[in-house]
Amino acid sequence: MELVEKNYLKINYPKGFYLVKQIIDELDPVDLLAPEDEHDFLTADVLKILIDDRLVEVKQLLINAYSDYGFGVEKVVDENKESFYKKIEDTTIKINSIYNAVKEEVIPS
Repeated sequence: MELVEKNYLKINYPKGFYLVKQIIDELDPVDLLAPEDEHDFLTADVLKILIDDRLVEVKQLLINAYSDYGFGVEKVVDENKESFYKKIEDTTIKINSIYNAVKEEVIPS
């Protein structure tokens, strides 16, 4: 995703962006949470998936995010894989649970 698209989503869908950001910051792939906007590109990617009704892609995007940060699944040691996938699954459920709130912002009633 380009910076322009990320900024567009952040400005035009502030509620959805904030809701997704809370969940992504909680997930905090590879413990990078330093600057407030550290995960804004991932947040925007997830928000775009929700806006486009592509919920089935959320889990794989989260898994791929670890590779994007340089710490892919292949680097997770075997005894931590179950915990890793549980964290991904729990985060996916949380993201899917805010779908309706995001869609309300996209298509106001």
